[in-house]
This record gives sequence, structure tokens and C-alpha cells, in this order.
Amino acid sequence: MAINFLNNVNFNSIQTENIVIENFATDALAGAGVEGQLYWNTTVPGLRGYDVTAAAWIPIGTNNDILTFAGGTGGNQTVDLNAQTFTVAGTTNQIVTTGSAQTLTLSFPTAGVTLPNGSVATTQTAGDNSTKVATTAFVAAAVGGQDTLAEILTVGNTTGGTDIAVSAGDDITFTATSAIVDPGGSKGTNGQYLVSTGATIDWITLPTLDNYDKWKLTGTGAGQLEVISGADITISGDGVTAITGGSNQALTLALANTDKGSAQTFFKTFTMSGTNSSGSIAAAANNDTGVLAGTANQINIVGGTKTATWSLAGGSTTATRLNLTGTPTAPTPSSGDDSTRIATTAFVQAAVTGLLEFKSGFNANTGIIADGSGDDLYTDRAIAVGDYYVVTVAGNFFGNAATPLTPGDSVIVQTAEAAGSAAEADFIVVQSDTDLATYATVGLGNVNVESDTGIAAGYHGSSGGAATGGVLNVSYTSGTADIALRESTAAALGIVSIVEGDGIDVTYSSGAATIAQDIANNPATKLVDLNSSLGAVTRTFANGITTYDLEVDNSGVFGTGVLSANVLAEVQVKDASIFTGASVGMTVYAEVTRTVSDAIKFTFAGNSANNSYKVWLTRMA
Repeated sequence: MAINFLNNVNFNSIQTENIVIENFATDALAGAGVEGQLYWNTTVPGLRGYDVTAAAWIPIGTNNDILTFAGGTGGNQTVDLNAQTFTVAGTTNQIVTTGSAQTLTLSFPTAGVTLPNGSVATTQTAGDNSTKVATTAFVAAAVGGQDTLAEILTVGNTTGGTDIAVSAGDDITFTATSAIVDPGGSKGTNGQYLVSTGATIDWITLPTLDNYDKWKLTGTGAGQLEVISGADITISGDGVTAITGGSNQALTLALANTDKGSAQTFFKTFTMSGTNSSGSIAAAANNDTGVLAGTANQINIVGGTKTATWSLAGGSTTATRLNLTGTPTAPTPSSGDDSTRIATTAFVQAAVTGLLEFKSGFNANTGIIADGSGDDLYTDRAIAVGDYYVVTVAGNFFGNAATPLTPGDSVIVQTAEAAGSAAEADFIVVQSDTDLATYATVGLGNVNVESDTGIAAGYHGSSGGAATGGVLNVSYTSGTADIALRESTAAALGIVSIVEGDGIDVTYSSGAATIAQDIANNPATKLVDLNSSLGAVTRTFANGITTYDLEVDNSGVFGTGVLSANVLAEVQVKDASIFTGASVGMTVYAEVTRTVSDAIKFTFAGNSANNSYKVWLTRMA
């Protein structure tokens, strides 16, 4: 039996004392190990380690095939082969030779070796054609005597330049299938030119007159005239009297407004013959329009038996209505007339007397009217029946605290008074009933639930500010709000009542609940001696191993219902004489295992007596 460590153990350079390596008589009993694992062979006494590459246990000590470098990494190294095969395995620059007399010979597999950048070698004799390593100097010398492309294309150009020069009188000849290709991969088409843009070379087509086959003449109107290249332009129609222009010349059209008779409409002006002459104006049969043009008072009707009758076209434009200027008058129809006669101002005033007429807003506190006149409704303004004023600034009507007015209230004149004679009794006060409620004032208002983003600290609202969904539930029936509190759930806040449970004490003071652990009836920790005389502990000794079984659900520990899987355990020394250096309360390590239900098993190597140890138990929720 052993304590299982499931991660590397770092002793941080602290001595490990009295260690015994695992003992086996043979490699077979040791089994397959891992790289670096050790055991002590009791048959042929000696330390052995496991080699993963060889898949075998190998001896650790002298006369073996483990080779050690003398010195530090990167310095001069010495390897004692001891009649063994030496294999070099490593990364770049791990093998270094120094001194002109030193030689390192390496034999590599057929796959070869990758040399690092900057590697050097001996430069071979020019013309060497073997498998020797070619240095950069060897390559430069080999290609130095070869002609460049420019040298091949340009006779006599051996100066080392990179430009291709054609000697005077010499030509570059293309065959029938040859072409000049631009950087974009195009050979161009018939008639195109190769042009430099400053950054690259491309094929372009130059514009010519022949490239344009159509021209369009457009005017200010919606129409347009399309002219085929090379064709004549002919413009004709009613009123066209002249066409001038020609090839490559400006085109000029001269149009005349000629009368074509009944098929054409023109405006004509008719003039009366004299100041008061009789006569008539009639439109001709050709639908000509007669226009009366003049100034004020040019048309007068004189005499009681003369009548002027005007027949006007319908509409609202200046051209189709009768426009009267100055101060024209008309007879006042009888009161109550409901016909098409003209209503005079006197008729209108009589009709509206006693009706409501909105005048302006006013300051109820000062009486100042809001029409910009500066008049005081209470002292300056004459009032007529039906005058209608609306309060814009709150105040007491005519200074009467018993008649407070707020914005939106209105007053209506029921008794006419001269300026300066008005009194509160001359008005009817109409309350708007639109005042908003406050904590101290009755008025209009509604009840809603505040959103979570707008609530005051320490309160709760609703995730969306809806009338339902928060701690408060607000519903309306016929304008009446019903408010209810929501009970708390695991997912939502609400009202809650705290009750006592196993191991929990709840007390109340001024509405506040205090929750405390009932330690007397439900302990969270327990210190138990490993002693078989206790009802909760059983001791067993066999094969050099001592085992204590401790039942955590025993009434002497935690009690019924407690599972061993929910209990933490720490083993401490109770008897300081059990081993050298021990002290009471010292934490030691045994193998700790738990059953499925209620027992914790503590296992010690050797014969451990009762009361040698105690365990500190912590009960988890």
C-alpha cells in the first residue's frame, strides 16, 4: 500500500532522508518502466534504470554504455567510450572542435545532414566535377567565365552592364509569329499603340473621328435629336421660317410666331371705349380668351337701373377669381340668413356675439395677458361675453386664495364689463383636471414598476420596467391599480420568510432575520482518536499494515445521514513517542480512502497502536 502522488514532487533542494528504492529480484518482477525509473536488484545487488529506447532495464554504475561529457555545455568535451559505441545526438552547434590540429569526422546516414547557415568548407580546384562540397567562391569562379544575356544579345557589350544595347545599324527582327507582350500579358490588337504610363507599359487605341458614329442634340426640354455621323440634319415644323448652317458650322434656327387661325390659341386684349360707355365683351368662336386689364375704379356702374353681371370660372388662382381691393361695401343680410349672399362684417359680429372667442393665455398670479400687449386682465382689459382665456402661469384668480388656478385651467366671460371694471364674478372658471399628482397633492398619475437601470440603490425593479415582472405586480381594472408582492423563487427576487432547518438557527429583531449555524446539533468539525475502543472506530492489523475504519455517520462523530465523501480528513500525531522527531499535533500522511457511504479508511505501514494518531474531520455542505 502506498500514497499516490498524481503530479511531480519538487523538494526544492531539500534533503530527502532515509529513502529506500523499490526492491525486486529480477527485471521481470520490476515490469516495464518509464524513462529514468529506478529499482534495486536484490539478486545481483545493484541499481538499475529503465531505457525506453532499448525497452530494457540497464545497470547504473561503472563499465556501462552510458557516456558522460567532461566539462560544461559548449566547451571542449571529452568522451570516454569505454569500448562502447558512441552515438552523437543533439541540435545545431552542440559539437565544436577548436585548434588547427583537431579533426572531427562524422559518418551520416544516406539521408544526409543539414548544415547551419554560415558553414564553411575548403574551396575545390576549378573544374572539379565530383561530390565534394562546393563553396560560394567555387561557384562564383565557375560562372565568372560565362557570357551574360546582354553579352550574348549585344555584340561587343562585355563591360558588365545589365542593359541591352543595339549597335548602330543593327536591327531587332521579329518573325511572323513573334509579338511584343506588355507586363499584363496582352499582345494588343490591330491598330493599337504601345504607350508608357510612367509606371508600366500598356496597349491603347487612339481616338479618331471615324470612331464616333452617332451624335445627340439635346435641349432644355425632354426631347433630343440623334444624328448619324455623316448624315444631313433637317428640322421642319410649324413656325420654322429659317434654317442656317452647314457642314462643320453652328446651327441657327429662326422661329416666328405666326397666326394659323382657329387651330391655334393666342391671347388677346379687349379695350372698352370710354369711361361709362355701354358695350359687351364676348369671346370669339375660335376660343380666344378675353382679358380685362386696368387699374382701380376703371369699371363703374352708374344709375339705379343698371346691373353688372360677372360670370367667373371656378378655382382659387389669381386668374380665375374676382379680386376686390380698397374698402368695398355690401348690404348686410338679415340675422339668421343662410344663403349665398355676401356676409358683411356687421352680419358676422352679430352672429358671433355671445359665442366663445379665444383671446389669449394669461398669468393667473399677475393677470398679465400673454399677447404681448402688457395688459392686465384684472384691471386693464374690457371684456365681452364669450371671451376665453387659458392659464399659462399658476396663481390665485383675482388674488383669491380660494380660487387657485394652474396651467391648463381656463376662464370664460359671462358678463361684459368696461376696462378696469372686471371682477371674479364676471367669469366662469373651468378646471382642466390635468394637474399631476405629487406625494402631497391629489392629481393625475399612474403606478408603474421601475426598471432595473433606474431604481434607487437598495431596491428592486423589473428587467424591462414593465407593469408586471418585478418584485411588485401592478395591474389595472377600470382605472384602479392593484399592487401585489411576488413570492421569491430560486430564479426571481420577491418577499421571503426564513424558517429554521437542520443545523440552522433563525432569530428576528425589528423585522431583521439573523441566521446562525446550530453547532450544538450540527457540528461542522470533529477531532476523533484512532482508537478501536470507540464505537465509531475499527482497527485491523495484517501483513504488516494497520487499518482504521472510521464511521462518520456514528452519533459520536457527525451523526446519521453524513456521507464519507463529504468529509475532509487530516491525520495528526497524538503520541509523540511513535517515531523520532514526532510531536503532538504534527500532520502526517497515511493512505486515506472512502467507502461509498459512511466510512473513511486510514492505512499505516507497520503495527500502529491505538491512540498513536488522531484525525481532524471537516464536514462539507
